[in-house]
Amino acid sequence: MNSRIFLIVDQHGAKSFDSDRIRSAISGMKGVTNWIEGKDTIHSNSLLFQCELNRNDEEVLLRVQADLMSLEIDGNTDLCCEVAIELQKIYETELFVFAEDSLPEVLSLQGVSTINEVIRLLHLKG
Repeated sequence: MNSRIFLIVDQHGAKSFDSDRIRSAISGMKGVTNWIEGKDTIHSNSLLFQCELNRNDEEVLLRVQADLMSLEIDGNTDLCCEVAIELQKIYETELFVFAEDSLPEVLSLQGVSTINEVIRLLHLKG
């Protein structure tokens, strides 16, 4: 199954990702490929960058918005959730996650340690 989930720094929209920190966090992850700066995409006005992450024959696309308000993870549901949990650990600031189907539910990733927990709390199909 595939899902699209979104990470945000502040569930009220008052804070954004730090550009250098999120670049460093994502670029250091295992399996990152096809890094493209936003200016080189068809979404040049809305994307800061995008990349793919491949693990165990599964893939997700990560897109960081130019305004740094959200990060989109799109692809295999289990890998989306794994990447979200991993980013929470690397970024070291409380991150929140939601899916279109989970709104208005927004989940803090602090203390979440399993893929199944994210799937259950966001009502995703794993």
